[in-house]
Amino acid sequence: MFIGYYNKSVILTYLGVCFGILGMNFAFSKEILYAFLCLLAAGICDIFDGPVARKCKRNKKEKMFGVEIDSLADIINFVIFPIIIFHCMGYEEWYHNIIYTMLALGGVIRLGYFNVEALSFHLSGPVKYYSGLPVTTTSFIFPIAYILSFILKPDVFEGIMTGIILLIAFLFTYNFKIKKLTGNILYLFTFLAFAIAVVLLLLYF
Repeated sequence: MFIGYYNKSVILTYLGVCFGILGMNFAFSKEILYAFLCLLAAGICDIFDGPVARKCKRNKKEKMFGVEIDSLADIINFVIFPIIIFHCMGYEEWYHNIIYTMLALGGVIRLGYFNVEALSFHLSGPVKYYSGLPVTTTSFIFPIAYILSFILKPDVFEGIMTGIILLIAFLFTYNFKIKKLTGNILYLFTFLAFAIAVVLLLLYF
């Protein structure tokens, strides 16, 4: 009845997008804390959607669809969503817009390159190394950096966060290898996400 695939191999990818959209609504309502919590949740969904998908029996088209839908979700959740958060935080100067553009271009280029590599070489098995900083890392780096907003003066925090965004935009396309998270490390990052969430909630309330 509908185009696309709706089996359990992509359910976490779709759930991550739902968290992204929910978080955008929180950002537009100036509920920045809850927006960052949604960013963390989207990151967890993205970490585990690959392992879940690989446990499912999939044909070639389903594998290709998984690669494409994951990258499209990543653009929404880990590039566009953070930009919306920062814009709603009041970071609206001309240089912010330039940095946001750099972040968006870096994310698009990195994911486009990854898709070419994945479809060319890795459909027969899981990817072991990434080229450039994975965009999913923004779901952890930005919430961790947001903790500083409760400690530092607003202008100091803005300067630090602006520098972090610029650095991430650079690392998206910088040619270096980073090992893909597997096994127990995935659960370690899940624990890290919950720890970050708890710290943010304690600081906020």
